[in-house]
Amino acid sequence: MMKFFFSLLLFLLPFTSIHGDEAEAIIDAWEDFTEACHERNGSDATKYVSSASREYYSEIQKLAVSATKEEIQALPLGKQVTTLSIRMRVSPEDLQRMSGEALFIHSIDKGWIGKPRSEDETIAEIESTGNTATAKESVGGEITEHVVHFLKEDEQWKFDMLPTIRLVDETFETTCAESGESEEDFVEAFLKLITGESDVGDAWTPPLPLDSEREE
Repeated sequence: MMKFFFSLLLFLLPFTSIHGDEAEAIIDAWEDFTEACHERNGSDATKYVSSASREYYSEIQKLAVSATKEEIQALPLGKQVTTLSIRMRVSPEDLQRMSGEALFIHSIDKGWIGKPRSEDETIAEIESTGNTATAKESVGGEITEHVVHFLKEDEQWKFDMLPTIRLVDETFETTCAESGESEEDFVEAFLKLITGESDVGDAWTPPLPLDSEREE
């Protein structure tokens, strides 16, 4: 009963606008992350993302190594695309040796995560409750509707990628349904678009297991 009460209380706590040092720390985390992506510096970028974001790539690494076609097709469409694109872009030998964090760093280094950053891009309308915060992207002084999420971990604000990943999943589901394509055709078409390959080859088939240990 007490657990339910505290959960309800947390749900009812309002988000409040924040200013000063806390707001600056959140802005710095976002700008440092986007700058690291722009410079393709994965080792720096990983410092500014939440532990849950890094864990997501640990899951992707495991799926890319061993998941069957049936297991992949049970995933959200965005996760299917991410898993298969990693298989297409990273050799089986390298993939099996990589940790999730190593895969995340490699993806930043290759420019697979993030987007070109303009000089007049930042975040605004920062709100927080406890150790969570949200903000909206601002480009050229114009505030967009794109909401960015943050978590405070070890007294440091970190960009939380998971809400954005879930939004991508939802967008893919809607776009696929509206296109009239099968999910498999939709995923393969998107893979060809982002990898530049004319065929997805045997991406649905898991790589053969190796005897070597992966990086820690």
